[in-house]
Amino acid sequence: MKIINSIKVIILSIVISNSSFAEINNKEINELILKLEQNLKTYEITKASSLLRENIEIIDKFTPILNTIAKEDKIELFSSLTDNLDEFKANIFLKILSKDFENKSNLEVLSIADQQKLDNLLTKVVDVSYKNEKESHDGAYEIAKIISKAPVNLANNLVNITSRIAELNNNSNNFSSNILYQINKIDPDKVNQLEVEVINNLIKQSLKEVENEIVLKKAKVNNNINKENDLNIDSLTAVSSAIISSNINLSKKITENLKNITKNKQEEITFKLVEQTNALEEWNVVTDKNILQSKLNFVEKIYPTAFINIDSNKIDKAVDIVQSSDAKVANKTVEAIVNSYIENNNNFFKVDNEFLERAQEVFASDKINKTQFIKSNEQGELFLKSLYQDEISSTVFQDPQMSYIFSTLPASNFALSNVSPN
Repeated sequence: MKIINSIKVIILSIVISNSSFAEINNKEINELILKLEQNLKTYEITKASSLLRENIEIIDKFTPILNTIAKEDKIELFSSLTDNLDEFKANIFLKILSKDFENKSNLEVLSIADQQKLDNLLTKVVDVSYKNEKESHDGAYEIAKIISKAPVNLANNLVNITSRIAELNNNSNNFSSNILYQINKIDPDKVNQLEVEVINNLIKQSLKEVENEIVLKKAKVNNNINKENDLNIDSLTAVSSAIISSNINLSKKITENLKNITKNKQEEITFKLVEQTNALEEWNVVTDKNILQSKLNFVEKIYPTAFINIDSNKIDKAVDIVQSSDAKVANKTVEAIVNSYIENNNNFFKVDNEFLERAQEVFASDKINKTQFIKSNEQGELFLKSLYQDEISSTVFQDPQMSYIFSTLPASNFALSNVSPN
């Protein structure tokens, strides 16, 4: 009898101890969340960056708490965070969850019922986050952190939720594009591990955001990108950065999805992406072979569409691109413009079709012989300017392939005053 009573006392003491621990935890959690919320609200007024730094320190305090909570209790805790959900609470929820996954969360393997509960919570939070226009908003970054740290099945699930919310909100924000940009920045390998259909859907929503930004909001090219503070950037910059990143697989997927944009908007959107990619620091990188390959693929597949209906603005941009590019990119840029112009002649160039057809012949021959027509950016610039300028430099005859092409034009087209009759 004494033994039984002793066991009852031990069990009772454990229950009381666990109950007290839970109360202490709940009290501490509530105090931390209240402080996080106050800091975010104050930041909206003062823009004091010290408040955001303090919040990072507060989020770190959740680590020992989250490490001791059973997964079922953790989901209940997260559920309580979504009561009376607003932009600030949604942001806090994502920060706590990303911190949990950063520390090997026990939510990595869930029952069907618990997974459904978590999905429902995430759907509510992502929906509020998508509409968040607060200065402190970095929900896309936090979601990207979760996706990067979570197992692939959970990552696929979360990407699907974000893509669905983006579509339901008519792609009116820069959310999907920032998630795409941030996952690729945090962990490019994770992008390549996601299911093909899942990543393609995220790209599709991202491009719709870009389209809205360009067509409806008349987005301008961003020439001053702050890489130290890029937690919430415009869609055009985010997608452009992904296009010429070292993740060739992602770059090619975006390029393929660009072909599915509505035909009457393709030219405007692709040309704006051409302008923005050229404005990025990465455009001038020549030591990273993967970035170079991403650029070459983008130039080859998209430039013929972007440079349809050549005008002075487009040819000036083409010259800028060639001036700031290596020989391979310059070569593909010139080829794309020649091919595009022949298919969509609008009489802007001052050379005839025979000239352009000879240029096409040279490019076709290069592919067979594995040679390269445009051998430097200076040569590329010279060729492009010769297409529309009244007077062509006689230096074009110093190259055999150039001589073959330019010999179709009358002598009056060239600056020959300083050239010997011989």
